[in-house]
Amino acid sequence: MSYSFGDIGELLLEKGVINNQQLQKVRLMQKEKDEHILELLARLKYVSKNDALKAISEKIGVPYVDLNNDYVNPNSISFIPEDIARKFKVIPVLFVAERLVVAMADPNDIFAIDGLKVVCPYPVDSVLAGEIDIEQAIDYYYRGSKEIKQITETVTGGEDLIYEKDLRDVRLKEEEEGMDPSPIIRLMDRIITEAIKQGASDIHIEGEEGFVRVRFRVDGVLSEFQTLQKKVRASLISRIKILSDLDLAHSLTPQDGSFFVHYQGRRIDFRVATIPTHNGENAVIRILDSTRGKIRLSQLGIHPVDLSHLRNTLQMPNGMIIVSGPTGSGKTTTLYACIDEINTIKKKIITIEDPVEYRMEIVNQIPIKVSRGMTFAKTLRSVLRFDPDIILVGEIRDQETARIAIQGALTGHLILTTLHTNGTIESIFRLMDMGIEHYFVREILRTVVSQRLVRKLCPQCKTAVEMPVKSLGEMAPFIDGKTIQVYQPEGCDNCRNTGFIGRVAVYEFLFITPELKKQIQPNSDSELLRRIAIKEGLKSYWENAAIKLKKGITSFEELKFSYSN
Repeated sequence: MSYSFGDIGELLLEKGVINNQQLQKVRLMQKEKDEHILELLARLKYVSKNDALKAISEKIGVPYVDLNNDYVNPNSISFIPEDIARKFKVIPVLFVAERLVVAMADPNDIFAIDGLKVVCPYPVDSVLAGEIDIEQAIDYYYRGSKEIKQITETVTGGEDLIYEKDLRDVRLKEEEEGMDPSPIIRLMDRIITEAIKQGASDIHIEGEEGFVRVRFRVDGVLSEFQTLQKKVRASLISRIKILSDLDLAHSLTPQDGSFFVHYQGRRIDFRVATIPTHNGENAVIRILDSTRGKIRLSQLGIHPVDLSHLRNTLQMPNGMIIVSGPTGSGKTTTLYACIDEINTIKKKIITIEDPVEYRMEIVNQIPIKVSRGMTFAKTLRSVLRFDPDIILVGEIRDQETARIAIQGALTGHLILTTLHTNGTIESIFRLMDMGIEHYFVREILRTVVSQRLVRKLCPQCKTAVEMPVKSLGEMAPFIDGKTIQVYQPEGCDNCRNTGFIGRVAVYEFLFITPELKKQIQPNSDSELLRRIAIKEGLKSYWENAAIKLKKGITSFEELKFSYSN
């Protein structure tokens, strides 16, 4: 294929990405075999395909997208017919703001662009992608589009689907040579694959009045991935139940289960919950990707002073560390990072979790099984007889669990756990509300962490604006001057036009000092405890939020919204 921007080899040579000797060798090899120059360069390890395409992108002034990692919205496929896509080597990747973004091997090819204008009723914006990647994407997405159409036209229920074996260990591949699985199986695999690619934490499959909606939760926000005809729902839910070993005959009661897949060399676990609704059974699938769970304390964005104090606490031989916050605030990630910090062959660490989200070496991890009588309280009582040094209790939910955890902390164990409270001081009162005597609370409590997750601004498109400091509410006292430069989301290809990529926690650390310990009484006043804590060095949520605002990590609206939820 010839390109409007010239010869790829000469362009890369001009950019200094490869040298003349390397180019000449590639030229000779191209004469012997019909292989694309970028594939040859990558195979010879002269330059990766990504780096070569980025160099081309800089030369021609057109953004580059990596189709192997970046999201292609399947709903955009319908705007360009398959024969046109193959003819011009293009693939639609996104439809937003009444414009279609199309990946092209030659984004400046005016003949291809004119051809797209004929078949597409919307303005077309072009981005650069590898020619081979585009061809593979066309095969993958257009095939999937046809399958979905076939499903919605022909499937009337789950009665015709035959599952020959329990595929709880599913190996997802984009192409299974010699296999022709059921369209529903392939549809479910495609949903799972796309959710993993997008970094979703949850998949929601919801029946509506006349259709089925599939939504992904990415960075804490739900967005629609796809809609399907209503008649697909029963078959899709049946497939999910088969995977997670649930009872196909029970559709009028909630169920929960799990399964795992192997995807691109890594194991990913899934938790499944189904529930009956007015429009039929719905399902939510929680994605637990162990490759995203491994994170160090130093990577959590904790203030250096708080991080130093926390590390000192983790080295204590006994006591209790509590991480608090609402559901989905990253408490488990913080606890895992703490365990990783102190995990050595010299320490016996046992975790009690519901469920075990990420597997850790050396650590003894125990999943809760309430149906078998393995509650947090009963399991914790047994664990104390296993000579542990450190115990992670996934959550203290009741008085019995709280009392056993307190007993463990008093008898020489370091206990790490979570509470569903809205703040650090509130956790102290929550323990006393559970019936734990105040003298036990002040004796064993070492550190309380309260946290919220906020979305991080996309570094490539965030825009700076000036704001008056007095309009920043609770953050204002921690910012000098009358105005401040802050950043707000804009949206670009890099962040899929959301303006955000990833999340980071905003923390408040309460370290139990001798002065604070004296004031933990049955009739203590929360405001008094907070004033003492601030005097003793507590950096409030809003002080830490102000730091992240000034650094341009997130936006003012995101910080304000996160604390109100």
